[in-house]
Amino acid sequence: MVIFEINVPDDLHERLRRITGAGDGAVSEFVMAAIRRELELLEWTEQWASRPVREDTAGSAAIREEQQRREQDKN
Repeated sequence: MVIFEINVPDDLHERLRRITGAGDGAVSEFVMAAIRRELELLEWTEQWASRPVREDTAGSAAIREEQQRREQDKN
């Protein structure tokens, strides 16, 4: 395991201690969980952005056309 030090502003540190129950171990666990969540979100976002884009299918085009016809019929 790597030791990772950061400077935390006093107000943020107090909020962390209050939320986690004030124990240093609890703060560390909370911060590690937050980092994991953020990394998972970033990785998911990268995967989503790099997914293959599928062309519009005939079925979805037909549905869209039907919706447009219904809207025109209402007017």
